[in-house]
Amino acid sequence: MNWSLDRTNFERNIAVVIGINNYQNGINTLKTAVNDAKAIANLLEQKYAYQPV
Repeated sequence: MNWSLDRTNFERNIAVVIGINNYQNGINTLKTAVNDAKAIANLLEQKYAYQPV
């Protein structure tokens, strides 16, 4: 079985991409989580034909 990342491997692709920079209860603020999530979402949309909703 070939598991290479190819948009033809699946009939429907679904991804939930979440980036949170600010947490409560003493958890340190992150600097790049939101931008990282946006970059991953863009990659999935551009290279693997995911549809944003």
